[in-house]
Amino acid sequence: MTRERRHFLRHPIHVPIAVRLSQEKEPQKSEAMDLSQGGLSFLWDKKLPNGRDLSIDIPVKEKHFKVKARVVYC
Repeated sequence: MTRERRHFLRHPIHVPIAVRLSQEKEPQKSEAMDLSQGGLSFLWDKKLPNGRDLSIDIPVKEKHFKVKARVVYC
């Protein structure tokens, strides 16, 4: 039997997002996979180091949520 290690319930949220890595000018397109109180899971083509700062833009209907984030797991 496998013990569940997640602390928060995940909610599927397949929406396009824009991710800007720290010290880069232009955001890159990605897709969010799921969201929880503990964080956001999204697709990325390269391994991101833990501790890397990000800015994430999440469009929801007519609004855009801009979030500062930090990689904790990749």
